[in-house]
Amino acid sequence: MQYGSWGYKVNWKRYRSTGDGYGGCDGVEIGHGTAALPANEAGRKWWATSS
Repeated sequence: MQYGSWGYKVNWKRYRSTGDGYGGCDGVEIGHGTAALPANEAGRKWWATSS
């Protein structure tokens, strides 16, 4: 068994507007990545193994 806080992993993307005035989903991707966010709860995790 293991006790702790595991948090969350999220993917993100950042866009820069092209400024063409048409609205909608216009933009150029200028960055992306993965972030680890902390959890506000702790708990236990367990697993079964074959013997």
